[in-house]
Amino acid sequence: NIIFLFQGYDTSQTAMSLTLYCLSHHPEIQERVYQEIRQIFGESDRDATYQDLQEMRYLENVIKESLRMYPLTGFIARVCCEEITLKSGYVIPKNTSVVILMEAICHDPQVYPDPYTFDPNRWEKKSSHYSYLHFGAGIRNCIGQRFAMLEMKSVLSRVLRNYRFLPSDIPLDLKYYIVVKSVSGVNIRIEPRDTKV
Repeated sequence: NIIFLFQGYDTSQTAMSLTLYCLSHHPEIQERVYQEIRQIFGESDRDATYQDLQEMRYLENVIKESLRMYPLTGFIARVCCEEITLKSGYVIPKNTSVVILMEAICHDPQVYPDPYTFDPNRWEKKSSHYSYLHFGAGIRNCIGQRFAMLEMKSVLSRVLRNYRFLPSDIPLDLKYYIVVKSVSGVNIRIEPRDTKV
């Protein structure tokens, strides 16, 4: 239960901070997210419903792209339970520890063309299930991934309805602990929106 609570809190909080950081540096993308939210809520201050959250497709793409740019975990480790022969012919023996470096896969141009460009539109196309590993994959995938996405869309849509996020001069200084952290903090500037416009 402690692991579930830790993962459900710490990773979502970090992912939302990094998403706002990315939006602060891409005002045209932030504006598109805001317009999607305005289309759903209008000028209403009501809470988001489950149906509202399902309609936030572009916001979901932005969250996924933020996680791709800044993966929350440094690696995923597994032990092969059987011998595996790769397409190259290389054989991974049974009981071998295998480590997937998240930074490498998330910025591999063969998997994600132009990998250092923040482009939420890349998520419009169906990608390989195993090229997006932020919630794991297969039988080891995160049981809370749908909840986490709903939670993030709910919180982010609420703050983006009321505030505009602007870049700070303080860059990220990312270090991997259990979850990635910025030693310098995730610094952004905030200004209230004129929601009557």
